[in-house]
Amino acid sequence: MTGLIRHIIKLSGCFGIIILITFAIFVADGIAAVIPDRTTLNTLLSGGGTTDDFESYNVADGSSSVDTSVGSLGSTTLVNGQGPGLVHSGATYVFTGSFIQWNGNNYFGLNTKTILCGPSQILEIDYTSPVIAMGIDLEAFSGFPDSVTAKVYGPGGLIFTSSPISVNGPSPVFFGYQDPGGIVKVIFTGSAYSFSVIIDNHTYGGSPPASVPTMTEWGMIMFMVLAGLGAIYYLRRERRA
Repeated sequence: MTGLIRHIIKLSGCFGIIILITFAIFVADGIAAVIPDRTTLNTLLSGGGTTDDFESYNVADGSSSVDTSVGSLGSTTLVNGQGPGLVHSGATYVFTGSFIQWNGNNYFGLNTKTILCGPSQILEIDYTSPVIAMGIDLEAFSGFPDSVTAKVYGPGGLIFTSSPISVNGPSPVFFGYQDPGGIVKVIFTGSAYSFSVIIDNHTYGGSPPASVPTMTEWGMIMFMVLAGLGAIYYLRRERRA
């Protein structure tokens, strides 16, 4: 009986090591995570990706332009008669409110052309096909700081909710996220005013690999393989002893 218990303990220790190795492989194999800055985003996308910089719309410096007839902005959308092609075809900007506002250069301190929507605080970005990484500049009018929450959704639903993001003025605050399983939409919700956060320089790209096991499946596969090899090795060594 004592010998049997000793064997069980040894085998348990062997499986413990296997589990730790499997976990390390599991963790290292691409994780959904916040992207800290645009440099990291560009590296993830190998310098590629698609960027909407909202510079194609004609609006005078120091002013803004509002259109109350559109509920979303896509590559085929006309805004006050301008378009199509104001943004690329890979993303659609959905407005919960009733208008889009295009801000010109130097409008309330903004350095470049940007957009917002209202009177809702919610601005949603839907991707035509799932992407593996995205990043965007969040801004606010000079003297009108905001606090913004980002929610990221994958094919299966909500995958990440950010802590409140302080956007204190025209100086861009970067938000980015990566998920090898794919991102299908991101929703930004402001808290201070009757309009959304201001956005600029939205970059996105990469496609989730097709027909590749998920991390959970990879973890199970590696665990079974390592567990089997470990058990065979242990039993053979015991027999020789």
